[in-house]
Amino acid sequence: MLVSKIMQTELVLADMESDFVTLLCKISNLSPRQIYVVDDQLKLQGIITGYDLLKVVLPEYIDSNLLRSIRDQKIDDYLLKCIDHIKEKKASEIMVRDFTYLKETDHAMEAEALIVEKRINALPVLDENGKILGEVHRRDILNYIARLCCK
Repeated sequence: MLVSKIMQTELVLADMESDFVTLLCKISNLSPRQIYVVDDQLKLQGIITGYDLLKVVLPEYIDSNLLRSIRDQKIDDYLLKCIDHIKEKKASEIMVRDFTYLKETDHAMEAEALIVEKRINALPVLDENGKILGEVHRRDILNYIARLCCK
């Protein structure tokens, strides 16, 4: 089955100037938690996942042992201070620019192979000009396989 038949077309989009707080609010209710950063022509510029947002919140020197030694309320206070320092950070500074994508004419199992190879959960679907058309998740592929097997 072609990717065009299984892709999701309701996407969460942002522009390059969207700030951290805006991105955080957009992603908080998503599954699998991806935001597509596009230009005015909907050409995909980058992808932001929940992981990408979390990476910019805490400094690299913070590890689990240090956090275990701090009380809950102090951690929340520290987290809010960290967010205050990065809240103006733009999508263009956070997004991943090197991404793999699908075409509408790719087969669903090609999508699955790429998802496994890249160790991700979803891939954007682009047209020949780089305009975003949709995305394919692992669950879309599973639903396709289930339809084949559970007739």
